[in-house]
Amino acid sequence: AVEIGDFDGDGLGDAARVVTWQDWTLIDVFHNTGDGFESAYTQTIGGYYDRAASGDLDGDGRDDLVLGGASGSVVVVTGTPWGSAQPLGCASYEATGLVDHVTQLDLGDYDGDGRLDIAAADGNAVVVLVGAP
Repeated sequence: AVEIGDFDGDGLGDAARVVTWQDWTLIDVFHNTGDGFESAYTQTIGGYYDRAASGDLDGDGRDDLVLGGASGSVVVVTGTPWGSAQPLGCASYEATGLVDHVTQLDLGDYDGDGRLDIAAADGNAVVVLVGAP
């Protein structure tokens, strides 16, 4: 999966490539310089996550990367400022067993409170994780 988001808050769309293999997921982040992309950071997390979405879930002005996967889990990897030790922070939130296998993942303000929520779905169910202040 490839997801575009402003992960460092500089106003330019960065790219995150998500590659899965067995029980781990590799995240490659490419920083948008305005003239192209440069490799910024590679991070590996445990679990098989093959769906991605991005949006500013925590209101810090930087998009966060949301991953969904085979176990029905959703994990949020937070954005951090460009030039910090890593463009994406560690997994900051994980919800497990939401659905059988996350086949669709989307972000939106589903409850009308002004904050992004996460919708995870499989062929049988949709689960919405409501954003908190």
